[in-house]
Amino acid sequence: MSIQLNPAERRVARWAAPVIVTVLAVWIICLELVEMLLVPARDSFPTRFGDLTIYREAVDYWVHGGSLYDYASQHTKTLGLGFTYPPFAAIILAPAMLVSPRWLEVAWTLGTYVVATLLLWITVTPARLRAGRSGAAPDHIARTVRIVATAWVMLGLSYPFIANVIWGQVSLVVIALCLVDAGGAVPGRFKGILIGLVAAVKLTPLIFIPYFLITGQRRSAARATSTFLLATGLAFAVDPTDSIDYWTRDVMNTSRVGDLGRASNKSLLALLMRWHAGGDLQVELWLSLCLLIGSYALVHAWQSFAWGDDLAAALTVGCLSVVVSPVSWTHHQTWGVVAALALIAGGRAPAMRAGAVLYAVFLLEPLIPPDTTWLHGPGSLLLRACTEVPVVAFIVVSILGLPSGRLTEVDAAELLNIDEERITDPV
Repeated sequence: MSIQLNPAERRVARWAAPVIVTVLAVWIICLELVEMLLVPARDSFPTRFGDLTIYREAVDYWVHGGSLYDYASQHTKTLGLGFTYPPFAAIILAPAMLVSPRWLEVAWTLGTYVVATLLLWITVTPARLRAGRSGAAPDHIARTVRIVATAWVMLGLSYPFIANVIWGQVSLVVIALCLVDAGGAVPGRFKGILIGLVAAVKLTPLIFIPYFLITGQRRSAARATSTFLLATGLAFAVDPTDSIDYWTRDVMNTSRVGDLGRASNKSLLALLMRWHAGGDLQVELWLSLCLLIGSYALVHAWQSFAWGDDLAAALTVGCLSVVVSPVSWTHHQTWGVVAALALIAGGRAPAMRAGAVLYAVFLLEPLIPPDTTWLHGPGSLLLRACTEVPVVAFIVVSILGLPSGRLTEVDAAELLNIDEERITDPV
């Protein structure tokens, strides 16, 4: 015997879960904002706004006549660290000098949450609502609100996102713009421009250019390359001395970011350094493994793109960037969290299980001992291995690819009818 609900009861049943999860998401956001902006800093925590302070002070030093790459932080927990981005990043960050340090911290933190919301909207919402199409059923809208709010709860509790907020990092903006571009959220005639722009600020998005070429998106690759070169050329025109210093010296000077072998660096190179793998040929081993893993990842990205899943393709390439970059700090690992949320939100059981396992890695990461090199015996080996779980997770994603979680409602006949024009050049 079925129970018949009147319209009011159906609305209550439909919106109960979305409202509850939304309240929880708002509560988590408010707690984090209060902790960041109102509660006094504690010595046991990492330097609050440490990276943002370096951005601001380095650009201020540069604006007042100093060399951008001569700046070194004098703060206790960031002592000696300098500006590591290309000169074009300083041009983009220069407007930050117009506001006081306190208001910059407030604006940067609030902006981080706005960008995170945009990132989740792109990643977990159905394409129909993202495109603003009319006629969405109330059940569909309620489900979308529940999915986005749940994703916000999960993102807000993840260690990489919290690290972005604490340090005042730019990584979340870079990830969001890469997904807006390569994930298919911009018209085809503009695709590649944002990739080129953010690559001129932080070099890791350059990995999307080979992805564009391999998937036949030649015009997108050309736009990304030309935008990168134009932005870099503008930096040369503004400050030729610092530009020459960066591209001939500092771009390869990884010591400016600290010890690459630290447990918080989750790149493949850092893993090899911590385990003393390769000996005198460690760099050659790293490059060879990057080429091998990168080949697997790009093949999987091509397959996802060919099946029409631009988002899975972009996320695969983003996760690969964490593996092959010499430096992949905690905030860079937000790529993995976003990939996990996309899989969970897709609704397909195998993808949801894979996403849950991937997300657990970054939720539990703070429980992994940060450094166990001082221990001895079998227990030391196990604990040291635990510190590499996030690195291994990104390597696995790169080699195996991301199971599609966004094609559930596509007819099987359409899946077999791949658009050949899309594979060669969609624009």
